[in-house]
Amino acid sequence: MDMNAGVDRTHRYAFNTAFTTDWFLGRKLGLSRTGGRASWHAKMLETMRDRPIGRTLPVERRRNLSPEQFRREYFMTGKPVVLEGIAAEWPAVKKWTFEYLLERCGQEEIDVLDGHTWKVQSTPGADAVDAAERGMKMKDLLSAARSGSGWYGSFMELLDRHADMREDIDWTLVRDYGSTSMRLPWQRNILAKMYVGGPLTSTSFH
Repeated sequence: MDMNAGVDRTHRYAFNTAFTTDWFLGRKLGLSRTGGRASWHAKMLETMRDRPIGRTLPVERRRNLSPEQFRREYFMTGKPVVLEGIAAEWPAVKKWTFEYLLERCGQEEIDVLDGHTWKVQSTPGADAVDAAERGMKMKDLLSAARSGSGWYGSFMELLDRHADMREDIDWTLVRDYGSTSMRLPWQRNILAKMYVGGPLTSTSFH
């Protein structure tokens, strides 16, 4: 699978920029969206319309993969891979139990969506995902996840509210494997969102 054989790089970057802008304006600031995402989405669909149908590939699982190998073999080629054990020593992996999260942020108000019956939308200008949404406390989401509920907490900004919890993540590893350039001001402070869901929840391929 050659990433360069798919959508033109300029179109990809333009769409991603428009998507990020729309998300920030709509989700964070409650403002009207730009409409640029729909335009670039339509252009990419038109470009891909006559391309051969894709194929199903098994997802490889690798251990001790260096950042250079990851970039060369997977990042640049567009191939998915599971990096087994890469975060095993993070304090977050060792500390963030249900009990710990309940104690630290159980009273936080969060937004959740139905992560069981959601569907992807292709209508230009519409949200990427159509799903029921509601607000609840973090403690209720944790309880729902344990009981097998379909409620899913996504894009939760709990690490912004509890800054010390950010230190439980190895940001050097995130930067190295994410090909982050510290020379770019908007990449120096990596955004950290938390996602919590039970066994009935799912998400689209990223």
